[in-house]
Amino acid sequence: MPCRYEAAASLDPALAEEGCTYFDNAVLHRSREMSDASNDETLITIKNSIDFGIVEDNILDIADFTVEKYEFRNDTTLSPDVREAAMSRIRDVLWQKVEAIKLRRQKLLEDMFNAAQATLDDMVGKT
Repeated sequence: MPCRYEAAASLDPALAEEGCTYFDNAVLHRSREMSDASNDETLITIKNSIDFGIVEDNILDIADFTVEKYEFRNDTTLSPDVREAAMSRIRDVLWQKVEAIKLRRQKLLEDMFNAAQATLDDMVGKT
């Protein structure tokens, strides 16, 4: 049975049913029945490979560069209100792209855990 993978915000003990639940950027919660009466729970850390401080700096730099390039190419200077509105919209669009990357990362981690489980099942002859 494939494991379920969820974002850390979904960390809820009620989700730990048969099998396992994966939580992004902090905890893998795996419940394994040891006997009829008790469960043994294992927690491991899944490290976040993205430094969002650096991502934020890059987004700010890209937004600023884009506005400056526009001003240079068009030999104009945007008003402070227009400049700030443009910077804000550019930042929002770029953060949306970062969110899309985070979702792809979650899917990739889910695929990796499922591939690892399938490989182990193949190795021990379990189908």
